[in-house]
Amino acid sequence: MKKLLFTTALIIGALFNHTNVNAQTKATWVIESNVKPGVNTVKFYDDSLNLIKEMIAYKPLNVRRKKVQKTLNIMLDSLLVQNQRRLKNTEALTVVAVKDK
Repeated sequence: MKKLLFTTALIIGALFNHTNVNAQTKATWVIESNVKPGVNTVKFYDDSLNLIKEMIAYKPLNVRRKKVQKTLNIMLDSLLVQNQRRLKNTEALTVVAVKDK
């Protein structure tokens, strides 16, 4: 009886916990540790998982700390705004270039 209840609960939990593979991704940052202690590479990605910026931190980063997470999120937001402005400027330039022809 216990096995039946456990199996049923496991199946129902799996059905409700199902995630969509094509779900919308969101911008993120990734920290890669290097062989040298205290040298980390921080990579920032946009919604399409395109690399926006790569930075090297020469101090150890404790990602478990909320202050570090908050700082990285603020940096990511500002980089996303800069990236959107850059994309709008390049779109405007291509439109002007097409009109000149």
